[in-house]
Amino acid sequence: MAENGYNALYLSAEDHDICIGNDGGESGDTVRRSQVFKCPVFVRYSQYHWLGNKKDSKGGGIMTIEVIRSALAWCIVINWGLVLWWFLFFTLAHDWIYRFHSKWFDLSVDKFDAIHYAGMALFKIGILLFNLVPYFALRIVG
Repeated sequence: MAENGYNALYLSAEDHDICIGNDGGESGDTVRRSQVFKCPVFVRYSQYHWLGNKKDSKGGGIMTIEVIRSALAWCIVINWGLVLWWFLFFTLAHDWIYRFHSKWFDLSVDKFDAIHYAGMALFKIGILLFNLVPYFALRIVG
């Protein structure tokens, strides 16, 4: 770190403090602990961040790869459940659903079936792109 206001990075092994910014021009090649509070950007990481616990020091949740992966897995299960429910309901109660919707819309049976088929296809593509692909990407990197 240079003396004339160049950026400094301070990392303390004891407290896991990170200081990024101006070193005050006093430190020369090192940044002393007393200079941490002169930095314009100061971040304190608790032990919880480094140990990978699910809660931070203030009791809030930490977004880890495992948490995201778990959330994506539940999204996949819930969304596929909705697709299965839609398919079964559409298959088993087709005539009732058609009569219900034909009260509001002038649809032929073929057009009604095509709309539902396209809707289910788009829903499955959305599950693939927004849930399944990110889930497998996180399985690969994590």
